[in-house]
Amino acid sequence: MEVISILPTIEEAERELQIAGKLNPGPWVKHSLNVGIVARNNAQKIPSMDIQLCDSLATDYGFVIIEKRFVDVTRRYGIMEGYVKDWNKTFEIKENFEKVMGCSVYDVLPDIGRTTLLSPPPWKQPVK
Repeated sequence: MEVISILPTIEEAERELQIAGKLNPGPWVKHSLNVGIVARNNAQKIPSMDIQLCDSLATDYGFVIIEKRFVDVTRRYGIMEGYVKDWNKTFEIKENFEKVMGCSVYDVLPDIGRTTLLSPPPWKQPVK
């Protein structure tokens, strides 16, 4: 029986990301590439788990602790209803990953100590 994958190849995903990047200018493409690195590094430790957590660990300039990512998003969009509930869920997911991984999720992220200490200004849509 032939197995058909609905997931794109890495090359296909990168091509689609570049197309989407032209439609969504800004740091989104770099952020998405870093999310992919987080997913790959976590999957090497726990290949059977879903990787929703990764978006909360990556920015366009590298990898950060979850709290840093939350502040980054909040600075750009403000506090929205349900944020704290969502943050608590993210921490719960992180703790579950760490139990399975046997280490901190931060242990598999290159240069997280350096990039967590960076404080670039929030990205803003260019004025046309």
